[in-house]
Amino acid sequence: MVTSNPFSAMFGRSPFQPLLAHIVKANECADQLLPFFEASLAGDWDTATELRENV
Repeated sequence: MVTSNPFSAMFGRSPFQPLLAHIVKANECADQLLPFFEASLAGDWDTATELRENV
């Protein structure tokens, strides 16, 4: 992609959009950890396995 903006040509693409997507995905995974640990401690291995797959 060729751009006519000299600043874009000098600095390239912004890393913030991919970084934000990574932060959102990491947060979704972290949200699954507490239910995973609770299911593991309760011995509910079917639920723990499902939550692990989600992470």
